[in-house]
Amino acid sequence: MNIKWFFLLLVIAFSGISLPSCQSAATAQVDQLDSVVPVKSTGVESLDQFLSGFEKAVLAHKSSEVLNCLDKDYKKEQYEKQMKFNTDSFLNAFFSNYQMEKTSYKIIFKNITKMTRTESMMVSGNYTVTYMVWTGSISQTLVLTVFTRLDKGEVKHAIYGPVSS
Repeated sequence: MNIKWFFLLLVIAFSGISLPSCQSAATAQVDQLDSVVPVKSTGVESLDQFLSGFEKAVLAHKSSEVLNCLDKDYKKEQYEKQMKFNTDSFLNAFFSNYQMEKTSYKIIFKNITKMTRTESMMVSGNYTVTYMVWTGSISQTLVLTVFTRLDKGEVKHAIYGPVSS
């Protein structure tokens, strides 16, 4: 293991740093908290806080907070260039893992009723986090890559979109 990654993991594991990128989402009051199923911990407190904020923003259908959780390069390429800032289409595509049924995406962001983190693991210095996402009786597996980096001494996390299934 590269010494930089080892140091980064130590910092993440023992720092308990709070993260600003999804912080408002983490503290958001969500009326649908009963739809959040207990999740498997990543074992990294700062990453769990980040993912919890992301999950709460999704269940509250707060698109701007969800977008704030995304990696800036991913967001620029997919949301700005490909989807031309069409937030609804982008988020529907994102949560459907870019899979369509007939002429529409399988998961409609504003209709998401439940989101369960089912697995997380470190792969090549990044995390892969697996969710099951529901809109009523329709469900979709969503595998996301989460980058972790140091920025001016702060640990930052960002989601780099679905992993192709």
